[in-house]
Amino acid sequence: MRRFWEIVGWWLAAASLSLAGLFIALDTSHSQPPPNLVILPGGFIDATQPPYNVVPGADVTAGLRQLMRDMPRGTTILLPPGGLLVSGTCDFYTGVKGGGHVDSPRMVGSQTLISGNFAGPLVAYNAGGLDATASDGFISGIIFSNAHAQGIGLQLERLDRSVIDRCTFSGGNGLVIGALQFTNVDVSVRDCQFQGNLRQYPQGIGAALNMQGACYNCGFFQWGAGMLLGRAVSVYRGHAENNIVAIQTGLTYSLVAVPYSGVLSHVTMEANVYPVQILKTCYGVNLDAVLIHGTGNSITGQAPQIGIDVQPGSGRVSMNNVTADGGWQAAGIRLAGGGPVVAMNCQSSVKNAPGIPWVITMNRNFLTLIQSH
Repeated sequence: MRRFWEIVGWWLAAASLSLAGLFIALDTSHSQPPPNLVILPGGFIDATQPPYNVVPGADVTAGLRQLMRDMPRGTTILLPPGGLLVSGTCDFYTGVKGGGHVDSPRMVGSQTLISGNFAGPLVAYNAGGLDATASDGFISGIIFSNAHAQGIGLQLERLDRSVIDRCTFSGGNGLVIGALQFTNVDVSVRDCQFQGNLRQYPQGIGAALNMQGACYNCGFFQWGAGMLLGRAVSVYRGHAENNIVAIQTGLTYSLVAVPYSGVLSHVTMEANVYPVQILKTCYGVNLDAVLIHGTGNSITGQAPQIGIDVQPGSGRVSMNNVTADGGWQAAGIRLAGGGPVVAMNCQSSVKNAPGIPWVITMNRNFLTLIQSH
């Protein structure tokens, strides 16, 4: 007999993560699940049930892959608490296309750790970047930890109307959205923690987000690059600490430059070597209520270089209520882009090396300063 109360406990914990998006009408038209597959209220599937046997302490790769193939559209995999080991990528992509079918990568956990040690993602949708579309995805309450230097926790390609919620990412690399496909629309990453390890993975990336959407209330710690942003993803209420690069706007995938435009709002950064880098592929960025402390990186011992680095060739930059204080080796703010710059209520407490100004280069023809210090 199934452990009824334990299953109910998982269901309640998962349901409490987010009410929005969990209740989708079931549509079994794209696959025929096994006749004994039990679907719990709310469309949840208990991953521990036979024949999948996704249980802590075991290699669950085969069972999880099979469940991803068998789950009817609109259902959600419910993972048990504890550690689950995978030895290869578990991909939601079914290969079924046409007839109105859309995959929905949906999986929730409660104190669930998915771990592995191999190049590539632990869990994915369409890791091969094929011509497919997923929508209404929801991944929540899971810790992803891939110990391989080229490993990835979670990779999603060609995704629409989806949420990654209350997840934790560690290991070589964390979350990748759109490394191969640029058509990722209305995607939200919220309340997630990205905990890297600079000593072990100096080139690690917390999140590479090539999408239209937003990142809400997330923290990034000890990455070679905390966030790489492409297309139109905005960051709200974030915190970044002890990274080499905290936030970099503008990506290059497979030698293809990805333009960027977006908002960085209410973001706090401390002990990052390069807190904000705005590359030439950035069409426009609005920095609002951004607070940067230029203290040294306590993991690597590196001194802070440039607080906000608007590099040559970048486009419009707007800064409102931006502070870059501390002991910068090059500058608190560098404005070297080719687009117009408007700065309002900005300040820098200059404690730089001798002869190092707040702004070292800028295009004065395009600069407007209002009530700045």
